[in-house]
Amino acid sequence: MMSGNSSGVSNVPTTTTTTTTTNNNNNHNKQLKKNKNKNKQMNKTKTKSKSKKRLQHSNDNDDDDEEEEAKQSVMNLRRHQEVEAEAEKGKITEVPPPPSTSNSDSDWTDSTIMTDNWTLVKKYAHDPVSFTQGLEVVPFHIASTLFDNYKAEQQKQQQRQQQQQEDEEEEAEDEECSNVEEDENDDQTCNSNTNDNDTPNPPPPLLVVESTGMYGDSLVRIWEPKIGTIIKETSMNKKLFGEGLCFYRDTILLDTDTDTNDATSPPVERDLYVQLTYREQTILIYDAHTLELLKTIQKWPSETTTKEGWGITYNPTERIFYVTDGSDYIHYWNRQFQEIRPKQRVYINELITVDDNQNDDEKYIIWPRKEDSTSYPINYLNELEYDITTNTILANKIFDDIVLRIDPETGLVLTVYNFDSPNGNDKILYPKSLRTNKNVLNENNQNSDQNENDDIELELAVLPEPDVFNGIAIIPNTDGKEWLLTGKYWNSVYYIRIDE
Repeated sequence: MMSGNSSGVSNVPTTTTTTTTTNNNNNHNKQLKKNKNKNKQMNKTKTKSKSKKRLQHSNDNDDDDEEEEAKQSVMNLRRHQEVEAEAEKGKITEVPPPPSTSNSDSDWTDSTIMTDNWTLVKKYAHDPVSFTQGLEVVPFHIASTLFDNYKAEQQKQQQRQQQQQEDEEEEAEDEECSNVEEDENDDQTCNSNTNDNDTPNPPPPLLVVESTGMYGDSLVRIWEPKIGTIIKETSMNKKLFGEGLCFYRDTILLDTDTDTNDATSPPVERDLYVQLTYREQTILIYDAHTLELLKTIQKWPSETTTKEGWGITYNPTERIFYVTDGSDYIHYWNRQFQEIRPKQRVYINELITVDDNQNDDEKYIIWPRKEDSTSYPINYLNELEYDITTNTILANKIFDDIVLRIDPETGLVLTVYNFDSPNGNDKILYPKSLRTNKNVLNENNQNSDQNENDDIELELAVLPEPDVFNGIAIIPNTDGKEWLLTGKYWNSVYYIRIDE
């Protein structure tokens, strides 16, 4: 989802320029210079002059400043230990990440790397009027059944059409048709059936499930990207604004269940999709095979920071949901949608790029570490996708053509995948200059007649970029390296491979 209020946001930059204040840069550059001189004296590294994007160091080499900063670092660590102790006693519910005391020129363990190491494999057509909120690949065991049923229904429909055509031809046919002609027709039919049987079996179907937003236009659909065929589709109530969704398995009490059900029957887990809504605090649960709406939860058991719902994904190992709401926090819900641990802020300590040409491993700083050891909070977190291979979360950030890889335990952004040419090499997924960037709401959202939604729609209508990057789906059995990516009102879904 997106919000009209963009004030106070530290967006991840798409170029390698420093965005901190002048004082922070000067002081940080002083420290980098001192570390660089020390490394020269110890013959551990060899300094090279590289790109203009590399930060320039100052000429100050005052040892007193270094000693003072070391003392301050110790004080920061002690304060963090005090905060942890208070948290254990229940006095506070949220512990910020510990301050870093490492030399930023030698220890990268808590740094965030920005990279554009990805390759475009292919792209598929996408519905350009879909306000995409959530995207997932349908599990193969469900996709196979759905696609087989779809093909069977298509064959039945073709047979009905063929039979109707044959009946019409028979009515117009001369009654004196010879038996020889009838035999030839039978042979042709037999040959046709033989050719169909000789057709090789298609590869396992790749189906995606997508949720869309906007009042009156929100829906959930399953479709096949290669040919663009819609397999299943369920429209939402016009009073609901659809948001992210994800697959999970659970036993649920349906809205249609009664007390007369056999209590001795063992519970049976179902394949389900859960979907959030924007500001209605309503949760929708669908049958994953039919997209039938099974249950509606009118009030969230646990509120989010903004009281909104944006993105959701599921960790099947720990059986918990990760939820975003447009803020810089991730929320943790169990399968009853109750918060099971304190929310976690998503942050970056230091954002860097790495040039590994000729084994140089040269580091270029985009966001330097702050002198007060605080971090950069990353807000406007949107669509989510859980990567079971690495136990990390992939996330979109509204208005930026990036994907964040987040450690769900600490909130640290491990990697920023940039799809907007961070190195100026024209490696862009979908150039913003080719997007509509127009007020699509007035043209495509004519179904909403709810007066209570007028303010929200006005808020969305004035957004400078309605067709933003939003939609991540990991393709199974690829070790988490192959993704489908799209956005709101985009005309393509991009199949990409991560080169790591």
